[in-house]
Amino acid sequence: MASGTLSRRITAALASILFGLAAATATGAGGTIYKWTDQEGNVHFTDCPPPPGCKAESVPVQPVPSEQQVRQAREKLERLLEEQRESGAAREQERLEREREQVAAMQVAVARKRACVMARQNLHNLLMNRPVYYIDEKGERVFLDDAAHKAEIEHQRQLIRENCNNE
Repeated sequence: MASGTLSRRITAALASILFGLAAATATGAGGTIYKWTDQEGNVHFTDCPPPPGCKAESVPVQPVPSEQQVRQAREKLERLLEEQRESGAAREQERLEREREQVAAMQVAVARKRACVMARQNLHNLLMNRPVYYIDEKGERVFLDDAAHKAEIEHQRQLIRENCNNE
């Protein structure tokens, strides 16, 4: 059963190849192509009339394109290829822009994470019962008074609210 299907496929493929060759030959010669089936069930395509007793049908054949039609088809193909290249370049630009946006978003996320970690560490240090100081531009220690200490605690809490909102 499988060999019958394979045989039909091969026959159909050969028939289409023969049809193409016959069409090319007939087109060049300006003749007619006949399609007919022999007694064994084989399909034939030929530019000669079939043997007597075989039912044949005439197959329409496309004429050979003119030089102008070939030139127009080539020009159209070139335009389509150029459009495809331009479209590909535009898609590549869009992809690169999306990647840049993703990288920028990641950089923002990393900066926020760093700010979050630093604010939490600073808040922890500020909440310990120890004197807090910073080093000024002269390299000297400057201790925070109570008001500055409370303001700095509130500032660090604000930074945590702004930068640690996802945690």
